Parts: sequence; C-alpha cells; structure tokens
Amino acid sequence: EGESGDGEEGCGVVDDALRRHVSDLIRSALEGEKGVAAPSSLTWDSAIGRYVQEELPAEIRALMGLPTRGASDKEGSALADSLARALAVNVASEIDYKARARSLVSTLQQNEGLRGEVLAGDVKPAEVVRRHTWDPATAEAER
Repeated sequence: EGESGDGEEGCGVVDDALRRHVSDLIRSALEGEKGVAAPSSLTWDSAIGRYVQEELPAEIRALMGLPTRGASDKEGSALADSLARALAVNVASEIDYKARARSLVSTLQQNEGLRGEVLAGDVKPAEVVRRHTWDPATAEAER
C-alpha cells in the first residue's frame, strides 16, 4: 500500500497534463473558488518552442487582490492530486475521466460539508470519489 501505487494502476487512459489540470480544478474547488482554476499566465518557452502555462506568483496575486497561497498550499495541492489520481482509477476513457472530474468539482463546490470533511482528512480520496462523485446527497442520506 505505497503512496505511488494508490491509483496508478488502471489510469493509463489519463495523461499527466489532464490529471494536473483536474488537480488544479479540484484544488480551486476545495479553496472555495467557484469554477475558476488558479490564475495563470502564458510564457513562451523557447527550449520547447511553445507557450507554457504558469501560476501567478504570490506577489502578483496579492497586488490583484486575490488570495495568496500559504504554507497549506502544498497540503492542498497534495490532496487535490490524490483526488485526481483516485478519480483516474478504473476509468474506461479520457471522456469518462473528464465527466467524473466535472461531477466531483461541482460536488465539492456545492457541498461545504463534504469540502470540510475532505480538508480535515476525515475521508480518504478513494472514498470521496466512490461515494460522492455520482451522488452529492449520499452523505446526507447516510446521516
């Protein structure tokens, strides 16, 4: 039961770029930012010959009046990444993964109780994905 094995098997249909994007959306939902990923900028990387999307530095976010990311950002990123990886387990296709990700992000945005449980570590990412992605009311019905 290593950390690297948690959700790595069976997720070959999901590439790293998509999983990182979903992780950013989940992190935003956990922070309470409705439907908005972290502000970013496009920077030309001449080494690879294309634009690269980079998150705005904390100083720029502060100047824009946006919340800055503190020490808990690493924990939030790790949690969001764990949820994105758990979501990738047993998906049949990239389309299935995207649909499940949209459902999970929406659920986290609308359900403050679930968001609190996830942030407090009361539920494991695999349980959140299994129990809440398809039915936001499941937790309420179980209480």
